[in-house]
Amino acid sequence: MELAKREQILTKTFDLSAVGMVTLTLKGQFIDANKSFCETFGYTKEEIQQLTFLDITHPADKTKGKQAIMDMIDGKVNYYQSEKRYIAKNGKTIWTYISSTVIRDNNGIPLHFVTQINDISQIKRSTKKIVDLLDTTENQNKRLLNFAHIVSHNLRSHFSNLNMLLDLAKIEIPETTDNEIFPLLKQAVDHLGETVDNLNEVASINTKKNIQLEPLGLLDTVNTITKSIAAQIIASKADISINIASHIKVMAIPAYLDSIVLNFLTNAIKYKKQNEVPKIDITAKIENNFIILQIRDYGLGIDLQKHGEKLFGMYKTFHKHEDSRGIGLFITKNQIEAIGGTVDVDSKVNEGTTFNIHLKHYEKN
Repeated sequence: MELAKREQILTKTFDLSAVGMVTLTLKGQFIDANKSFCETFGYTKEEIQQLTFLDITHPADKTKGKQAIMDMIDGKVNYYQSEKRYIAKNGKTIWTYISSTVIRDNNGIPLHFVTQINDISQIKRSTKKIVDLLDTTENQNKRLLNFAHIVSHNLRSHFSNLNMLLDLAKIEIPETTDNEIFPLLKQAVDHLGETVDNLNEVASINTKKNIQLEPLGLLDTVNTITKSIAAQIIASKADISINIASHIKVMAIPAYLDSIVLNFLTNAIKYKKQNEVPKIDITAKIENNFIILQIRDYGLGIDLQKHGEKLFGMYKTFHKHEDSRGIGLFITKNQIEAIGGTVDVDSKVNEGTTFNIHLKHYEKN
């Protein structure tokens, strides 16, 4: 009675399972198939019982798992799992994930296979869409970077020619330098040169492949940068507080890390409140696998509701300052992302700005 009850439960589970389930002879002939399998493949139970699993297997996958099936029969492995393609009755290819095992009698003699067949066609289609989208995005980025290289190269040629003509004019027609237009022309040409340099730098960051990161002492880097701008710090009377543990190391490119710290620190000094001494706090903490380098100032601040979406855009400025070019934050963000980091910002007008730079943490094994 107990055995009959168990068999009844197993039969019901087989029939009502949302996953396709089949039983096959050791030669691959279908013995039985549940409702889910028949609905997925478009066959009736009577039709599928006239076929073998090879009859509905995709041509490219007919030999797949052949050795594993023999190993299951021989008792070398208990089950076989794999992705496999089948052909439905309507000719449509169905991607599946199968899990198969051998049922044996009390003496260990193999009787038949029981196989679960999960339809993963939708997952495969979604994955393909993502891969295609990534390929398209990568190709677009490559074209944009190539375009940037071409533009910067052509602009560099025009800049050099204009610069040479201005130098020639100063020598051959010295009186032209007395004209009020000449300094404006010279300034415009110099700005063109800066634009070319910026384009080259951005393109260079984004085209580097297989970037080699190395462990760098964060405190050492911050101390080096503060020493390098000592004159600016003294002139502004900046009050800089540094609280970074000496053992903290990050994975980065030395030149990039120097540039990142330099840009945020000089910005904090530059955009201080008028007639006030700039105050800057630099701290670092470990969070998961990252070091969060925090650079906080108490200066002019930024209206993030108004400018937040374009904060790291190219040639975007938010304060009237003679040295503002709108390129620093754009390049810095690209450098941070190139070494596997991220950056976010908190800011309030007239209260100050805090940049949180997330950098990969180096932990010695």
